[in-house]
Amino acid sequence: MLYFILKILSKLTLKSFFRRIRIVGKENIPENVPVIFIANHPSAFMDPIIVATTVKQPVYFIAAGEYVGKGIKGFMFRKWLHMIPVFRPSTRPEEVHKNKDMFNHCFDHLSSGRSLLIFPEGVSKTERKIKPFKTGVARIARGAELLNHKNLNLYIVPVGLNYSNPHQFRSDVFVNIGKAICVKKLITENAENEFAEVEQLTKLAEDRLHETVLHVEKEEDDPLLTKLHQIYSRDLKEELGIDFKEQEREFNLQKSMLAAIDHFRTNSRTNLILLCSRLISIPVS
Repeated sequence: MLYFILKILSKLTLKSFFRRIRIVGKENIPENVPVIFIANHPSAFMDPIIVATTVKQPVYFIAAGEYVGKGIKGFMFRKWLHMIPVFRPSTRPEEVHKNKDMFNHCFDHLSSGRSLLIFPEGVSKTERKIKPFKTGVARIARGAELLNHKNLNLYIVPVGLNYSNPHQFRSDVFVNIGKAICVKKLITENAENEFAEVEQLTKLAEDRLHETVLHVEKEEDDPLLTKLHQIYSRDLKEELGIDFKEQEREFNLQKSMLAAIDHFRTNSRTNLILLCSRLISIPVS
């Protein structure tokens, strides 16, 4: 009950905090089946709230054990806020052995038709880049599906969180829900295939999340993209008929700019260097 009350209050709070919230792709969320939602993690506080208020089904959060806590606090977070603690070797090495219980809790939740939210990068950092995924999502998905003899019909759904500024009041957020992954189609019951199937599922999940966000692979491209957007976006929007409120088309415009940078890098390195020198004052060597 508390979860649903907080969900309603959070929706109202988000409408006040953000200037615009645009959500696309809800039709990609399968109904009446368990789902593992995966998302990028640029804002440690806002990300789980946005995802939980975006999707219809209640979600259970995989959260760092140090945040969940122990005693009464731990009980409240687990029971009322739907948190399942995971213990990271970097912060709680003495409790890593408890992660076996975390996997079992996840299996139980999914087998009961419930859904999970996992941030597979493992850390939160404000940058336009997806870090390499941990394998936990794939291991949980594969284990839950096999535990139910491939009858669970579990899906992994990527949710891209694209902020104009995740730490600024009255900024914008574009929530981009991508194509779902049907887990049972990618796994077998052969234990010898476990490693390969986990790697394949992890790679596919990472690729699907990449499609939903503005992923700037090379660090030096980020200021270049910012400058390109600042200088040319107004003219391009006018030429293409994009209103400033159209967050989805704005997102696609920036994706195209990033693709153009990649094209220059691959096909005309000289032109890319000249562009860099003009836009961000990098001396031409």
